[in-house]
Amino acid sequence: MADIKDLIQELGDYGLSLLNMAPKSGHFISVCQLTEGKRIKADVLYVGSVGQIRRWSERLERGIFLLVSSDEALPKDFLEKNTVLLAEMVQNAEILFQACTQWLWNHTKYLEASDHMMDSFICAQEKGLGCLADEAALLLRNPLVVLDANCKILAASNSYEVGDELWKQNLFRGYCTYEQIIELQGLTEGRAGEQGESPQIVSSSFCADRMCVCPLRTSGERMGTLIVFEASTPFSKLNRKFLSRAAGLITILIHSEYERQHTLNEYAEDNIFIECLSGDLKSYGSYLERVRNTPLYDPARYRVILIDVEHFENFDPRKEVLRTYFAKLFRRSWMLWYQGNVVCIADVSDSEDIQRTLDRGDQYFREKRLRLGISDCFENIYYIEQYYRQGMTALRLAERLGISRLQPGEYISYYNRYKFYDMLHSILKQHGVECYLDKRLLDILEYDKRNRTEYYHTIGTYLFTGQNLAKAAGILHVHKNTVSYRISKAKTLFSFSFENTEEVFCLMYSYKLRQMMELWNDENGRWS
Repeated sequence: MADIKDLIQELGDYGLSLLNMAPKSGHFISVCQLTEGKRIKADVLYVGSVGQIRRWSERLERGIFLLVSSDEALPKDFLEKNTVLLAEMVQNAEILFQACTQWLWNHTKYLEASDHMMDSFICAQEKGLGCLADEAALLLRNPLVVLDANCKILAASNSYEVGDELWKQNLFRGYCTYEQIIELQGLTEGRAGEQGESPQIVSSSFCADRMCVCPLRTSGERMGTLIVFEASTPFSKLNRKFLSRAAGLITILIHSEYERQHTLNEYAEDNIFIECLSGDLKSYGSYLERVRNTPLYDPARYRVILIDVEHFENFDPRKEVLRTYFAKLFRRSWMLWYQGNVVCIADVSDSEDIQRTLDRGDQYFREKRLRLGISDCFENIYYIEQYYRQGMTALRLAERLGISRLQPGEYISYYNRYKFYDMLHSILKQHGVECYLDKRLLDILEYDKRNRTEYYHTIGTYLFTGQNLAKAAGILHVHKNTVSYRISKAKTLFSFSFENTEEVFCLMYSYKLRQMMELWNDENGRWS
């Protein structure tokens, strides 16, 4: 049985509008042309013209009518007693009849396919996800692949096999390369705002066939992705509608399997990382159960390396460039795709100096335009979330504080360098900042404003160049004697001693705090 509202949505090109919905008259099982002499049935959609209704000799009630618009008006009693749709974009009732007939046939096929999928879903409870994926491929008449949230391959169709060579490699090893994930994410990001989480048809440089990509979600949590390849049958609206139905059932099955694996403790180390990052492990005891009989149970020292791949250039999706390169740098490392970021957890137990280790790859990082945020060292994976945030913070502050990506060594940002700024940022989010500024800095600002002088910038530059007159003069683009005169004058004006360590410290931290405040105001708080 078809719903009038579904018909209106699917045949939008014909300009269908609902003029009246009679009680208990919103569904139909067949489509007929409006012909005089026929007895009107309540569960049939009659297609004709407004003129035919005007000429009808009998009283028409409890019917469903789709009419071609004309200059004539419908009788008031007819309009009130029947379900009436008007088509404004077509003048030929025959064309409209053919379109409705084809739509009802497709809709019936969709319902039949949904019934098949439900039967397969029940069987898949015992036979596994592959059974459900194969049934969906048969009904869509195209190959498909099911990925989990980290783009590992959970299942693929057997009835319709994937023909693309790269995806064959993915199926063999069981996961996609990070290069593929990055490109696939870029293909779908631009359209997500328009179509939300509905299936999206995309083309990719790493696949000959077009792909219909459907996110798999449950309770707001991303469980994975369903990808259908346009290899055998062209995509249609019906494909996409049915794909959403199949995606819902596959999501339920993945979620139940995920929960089952939690119970049986049957999952790899990267799943443990994901659980710790997302806060799924509610107690330390649960964590110890998870890591038992895994390499993570043994004592080790780790660092989180967050890899910004926004400007990742010149990569071959057929090669696992990132995974391979980081495997060369560290004795043990794990790489994850988490919340749109590439995350490397590196075992640095044997690395005396991680900076020296990463500096070996500086040329590589600059060539590939990769930026790295490095956390502090830690020993317990259970607390990995705070170190993940450290890597994120290092990347964010390095970018917002104006560090150029073009300078050697500045593609790598260590959280240790930005702890002070992170603390200031936290203060800014919670409180006003003026009350924390040293009074002498406020005096300097007020004096400059009143007298149009440059003491604020001169003193700040002088302090942060290690009280080096020549360096300060170079940055300020003035003569060294000018800097010397201003510093000498400042001592008198503001009763300040540049030899007093306590006073210098208070003034320097106030400069940093005000710098963060200015940056916060410039960005309207968005960068936080």
